[in-house]
Amino acid sequence: MENKPYIPLVERETIITYNEMEKNANVYTMNKALSTKLNRMARECPTLVKFVKEHQDGALEYTVPKKCVKVNKPVVLTDEQREKKRKLINAVREG
Repeated sequence: MENKPYIPLVERETIITYNEMEKNANVYTMNKALSTKLNRMARECPTLVKFVKEHQDGALEYTVPKKCVKVNKPVVLTDEQREKKRKLINAVREG
């Protein structure tokens, strides 16, 4: 196993790039959770999601369809809405 250099958390980046012409995006990431998700997607959908390479710094690179890249508006709940959701989740858990 190779010794990977220590990278401070503030420098462990995820960079997603794409252009208007191509239908795929490039994902360069050092994020373990995202890497795990992309690995699973590459196994389950090999014609769409592809592992490109592992970089010397430990980052992994993938190509994914641009439609997989999403930016969503944050959900802001009032205290009342949050309490209602909490009760609903507890009711579902209890069965």
